[in-house]
Amino acid sequence: MQKSDFNAFHAILSDCLSVWSGPPNATIAAIWFRTLAAYDLGTLSTAFSAHMRDPQNGKFEPKPGHIVEQIERAAKNDGRPGPEEAWAISLGACDEADTVVWTLECVQAWAAATPIMALGDEVGARMAFKETYARLVAEARARFEAASWEVSEGFDKDRRRSAVGRAIEAGRIPAGKYAAIESITPLMLGNSAAMNGGIPAATRAKFDELREQWARVYEGPSDADAERDRLQELKRATEKKVEQFLKGGAL
Repeated sequence: MQKSDFNAFHAILSDCLSVWSGPPNATIAAIWFRTLAAYDLGTLSTAFSAHMRDPQNGKFEPKPGHIVEQIERAAKNDGRPGPEEAWAISLGACDEADTVVWTLECVQAWAAATPIMALGDEVGARMAFKETYARLVAEARARFEAASWEVSEGFDKDRRRSAVGRAIEAGRIPAGKYAAIESITPLMLGNSAAMNGGIPAATRAKFDELREQWARVYEGPSDADAERDRLQELKRATEKKVEQFLKGGAL
């Protein structure tokens, strides 16, 4: 929060505490504000409401720690897979026929594990993946970023339909918004959760540029071999650009 958010925060705090002891005075409100200043107003408003609905803690007047607990609990239930499930999901990227629906953290952790996997050390790759993935998820949750699910297309149409269908059924990608050109990856589209997850505007612009490039290249399959070759080429180009992005270079 910024200093300019104090009045709005005071109102949220007052509404909550009025259920118990009444609105706080300016000094108490200032202490609350300083304690919770790392969080944005929307997150705090949700956390205060969650506390009041909590069947156990909601019986008592909240302290700042109760609100932090609600925020951290919500972050842990953000739909991101655990490290083992994330590894199992990401293994699908080994087969270019497979379509993989994975999170942004899976993509980044897989990029770290791929060089080790290429050496034939699957155990080492798995360890590197899990360590990187756990760190990235912890950092994302500390920033209160929503899980961002992406679709990485394989050339096998049946597997593609199956993978996307399961993802839609699980609520990981929105139904009705998946089409041939849009299926490449939501990160390259403007309609994904990733676009609302704190990605800088400059980065979004770069992905928009990539999306347009893909759109110009993708003309629809003429036959199975042509489609496979085209997707393989596009995936290689995208992997290179993602690698550059992860290293902090220009896309």
